[in-house]
Amino acid sequence: MIDNRLKILPYNKYGALGVDLAVYSEEATVGDYCRAIEDYILCGSYERKRAQPGTCEGCDICCHERIPLTSIDVLGLKEQVASSLGLVLDLADIFQRFTYIAVSGRVVDISLSRQQDESCIFLNNETKKCLQYEKRPFVCRTYLCTNSSGRLAGLRDSIVNSGEDELVRMWLLTAKDNGYIMHEASEPAVSTADWPENVWTGKRSFAEVVIKEIVSPSLWADLFEIDPI
Repeated sequence: MIDNRLKILPYNKYGALGVDLAVYSEEATVGDYCRAIEDYILCGSYERKRAQPGTCEGCDICCHERIPLTSIDVLGLKEQVASSLGLVLDLADIFQRFTYIAVSGRVVDISLSRQQDESCIFLNNETKKCLQYEKRPFVCRTYLCTNSSGRLAGLRDSIVNSGEDELVRMWLLTAKDNGYIMHEASEPAVSTADWPENVWTGKRSFAEVVIKEIVSPSLWADLFEIDPI
């Protein structure tokens, strides 16, 4: 039943074939979504908006864009990067070395750091491959350069925004021992009261985050369907 909790579906917009998503179980998780879209990227039918290679491998266009992070992304990178480098890293190390934290007033944005050419810090510019592919962030796992339905785009935005909210809360907690780690700041006025615990708190994998618990009731109504099979 787990494999049938949700499905990626074909979606036609302006005569171009893109992607849609329907959820068939109230237990469907972000992990289910990640697996489904990754399988569809490899085997599904769709038209790319930017390029038409037979595979994403070797195409690094999306690796030059801002990559927002969720709490689980950073926990995964902490584990993967520490292992690959043979280092003991705490969250403060990850925030300092591998993220870009921009603060404007009460607003905090945490994204993956970039190289001087604006490409992702983990992109090998010679091979055009990710150096941390197994623990690549959610937006990388689920990105496909094709048209998306409104409900699929809304789900992806909800996942990124709520997951980043928990990440900001984690960042605030590291400040108790390390001070605020900021790479860009304009009149910062951060407050822990603005970033309370949410559905992501305490979760260490996307399989633990239930979709219904992070989307609005109206979006859930759009996403949820009775499985036609």
